[in-house]
Amino acid sequence: MPSSKRRFFELDALRGLAAVTVLFRHFSDVFDHSHQGVLGQLAHGHFETWYVVPLLRLSPFGFLAQGHAAVVLFFVLSGFVLTGPLLAGRGSVPFHRFVAKRVIRLYPPYFCALVLSVLADYLFSHHGVAGIGTVVNNTWTRPINAHDLRVNLQLFFAGDLQQFNSAFWSLSYEMNMALFFPVVAWISLAGPLSLAVAFNGLLITVGALFTPGPEPGEFFFNLCVAGMFGVGAVLAKNHERLTQLYQRLGVKSRIVLGVAALEALGYGLMVGLAATGRAWAGELLLVPAAGIVIVAALADSHWQKFLNRPSCQFLGKISYSLYLVHMAVLLPLVFLTWETALGHLPYYWVLLFVTFVGISVGLAWLFWGAIETRATNWSRSFGWQKAPASRAAVAGAAGGLTETSPG
Repeated sequence: MPSSKRRFFELDALRGLAAVTVLFRHFSDVFDHSHQGVLGQLAHGHFETWYVVPLLRLSPFGFLAQGHAAVVLFFVLSGFVLTGPLLAGRGSVPFHRFVAKRVIRLYPPYFCALVLSVLADYLFSHHGVAGIGTVVNNTWTRPINAHDLRVNLQLFFAGDLQQFNSAFWSLSYEMNMALFFPVVAWISLAGPLSLAVAFNGLLITVGALFTPGPEPGEFFFNLCVAGMFGVGAVLAKNHERLTQLYQRLGVKSRIVLGVAALEALGYGLMVGLAATGRAWAGELLLVPAAGIVIVAALADSHWQKFLNRPSCQFLGKISYSLYLVHMAVLLPLVFLTWETALGHLPYYWVLLFVTFVGISVGLAWLFWGAIETRATNWSRSFGWQKAPASRAAVAGAAGGLTETSPG
């Protein structure tokens, strides 16, 4: 089957693993009172077993718990898979139908996860826990009110969506891209590679450097995300050429490139903060690193063998649902146990981690089967309009794209 017409199951698995790193990041945030504080305690010879959780993010394996890097990978992957139908010559879809497909694909699962998060807030929150990390005390910070509900229901250009679920912030940008991506895709696909690279690089640079801080809902960060989607489109168009270039590398070069990309995903934000005083400038490292990971997943037999394992494919299948529901599991578990005898057990963090991951994966699987698959099937009813092959790429890019991106 020609590569332009096949589904890249390796990329589904990448999305699933990225969703798992978001889980790890939010779990580590529970114990992240202060990295400096933990290091100071170690310097004075004091050690608690839970120190291993925040210390993971300071280790060479920090990419395993770098949630923002995972979201960047989500954005680039979304651009890639949205471009696939065009490159397969399937035709075009009018702009309004493209927007409708994206809304139907993303919003119903999001709405159900919002209801779940609001219900969990109502049942379990007491608006803060002493001596705990920011992921808990920056969420469910105030009583449920009409303003917060309206902002979360709006989703398009919604601003701060973290009150009920700190994972929701990226969904606003995903929805906004339903409006911007057709133009970005047209420029990325219709012109030469140099123009596409320069255009998307400019979007990412301006968006990253003019975003005042790490708060979600920043206007300029939409430019950054548009560039990330555009990079995904460029990768989709040129993936065969990039695959050939990658496969010409020797084994050692592939290992060095892969390790460098993973470390950039783990420490890109820190480097951006150190270099410019703005953590978002780290996007300039994260986006190329995400691109390298995608190319390696498509071109390297070792990556493919790992990503095509049934466990990785399962995580890819439920990735969007897992991203949506995991905070509605983590926060109630913390509120129910942190200030009890369980919270004082030496290996409480192990018990919490196993329970959190197990319930999250199980709930995500149920959520995927009951809600997400229905939204996916419904969105596919807004089908592609057949177009002559000579017009497919340009007409499709100008009119819109879609199909398999889970957000």
